Formats: sequence, C-alpha cells, structure tokens
Amino acid sequence: MEERKHWLALNMVVGVGKTLFHRLVRGFGSPKEVFRATPADLMRIEGIGEKTAAEISRFEVDRHAERELRLVEKYQALLLTLLDPEYPCMLKVIHDLISVIYLKLNDLYEYPVPLAVVGTRQVTDYGRAIGESLAHGLAERGVAIVSGLARGINTIAHRAALKAGGSTVAVFGWGLHILIHQKIAACGWPSRSAER
Repeated sequence: MEERKHWLALNMVVGVGKTLFHRLVRGFGSPKEVFRATPADLMRIEGIGEKTAAEISRFEVDRHAERELRLVEKYQALLLTLLDPEYPCMLKVIHDLISVIYLKLNDLYEYPVPLAVVGTRQVTDYGRAIGESLAHGLAERGVAIVSGLARGINTIAHRAALKAGGSTVAVFGWGLHILIHQKIAACGWPSRSAER
C-alpha cells in the first residue's frame, strides 16, 4: 500500500508527465526514493528544472495521495499501477507508458469490442447529430465506446452510449481530484459536465 501511494503521488505532481515520471523512477529506483531526493539531486535528472524539483520536494504525499484514494473508493473506481498484476498487458508495451490508470467497470475484460471515438471540441449541429447517432447505434450492438472526457465529440459519444444502455470507457490523463474539481461528467459518476 505504501509503494502504491508513492506511485499515485508522483503521478499527481504538477510538471511530472509520463516521460519525467519514468526518468525519475529509473534515476532513483522508485517513486518513494524520488520524494526522498533533494532538489539538487532531482535536477540531475534530464528535464527536471528548478520549478519541477520544487513541486516534487514540497508535495505532501500522504495528504494528496490519501485524498485521491478516498475519491477512488467513494466513486467505486479501481486504481492500477504498473506494479499491479491486473494492469493491462497491452498497455505495458506501448511507447508512451502510463504509470497509473483509473478504471470504473465491473470487469476489465468484459467488453468484446471496444471502439475509440475522438473528435473536435468545437462541434457543429451536424457533428453532434452524427456523433450521437454513431455512438448510440454502436452501443446498442454491444460495442464499448472508449473516449476521453473532453468537451465536444468525446462527451457526446459517452452520453449517447450511456443513453443507449451501453458501456463506455473513459480515458483521461489526470486523477479524480482534477475530474471532480473541474466537474467533468465521467461514465456515470455523479458530477456535472464542463460541456456547454
């Protein structure tokens, strides 16, 4: 549990994206050791400047990670790190490796046909109609709609699939604390959408 908390915390630090996350872990051996490092040691890692080193050094691991874990529990989500045996093996072989993923579904492998839907945030009436129609029709036929939670086509696809009684898989690059804070609608989670 302690190790998982540090993986989660490092994933939450402002300025530490996927690339820097992996450089830091390679450089120090684990996320826990990253948080033990001095700012000067942190800045020896390629891409870590003074600002990011300061963000890591002052990050309150226990407070922020425990808050995030409470949100995961509250919204009945699942949090997986690269250390977890349930972490999808297909994701382990992609170039842009994701350190921490959140899931909200009954079974990670229950969807026989996933289909990614991505599109513009600036949606025309025609685009909205087509997006809703496609996602709704596919969801009715058992296809799981996979998309981000951005405004526009992504959100339209999620909502249409849910309206059809289908399933959606939301992919987003930040934790639940950001999701709740920005009030973005997520796959049946009780928060309002930022879409207007």
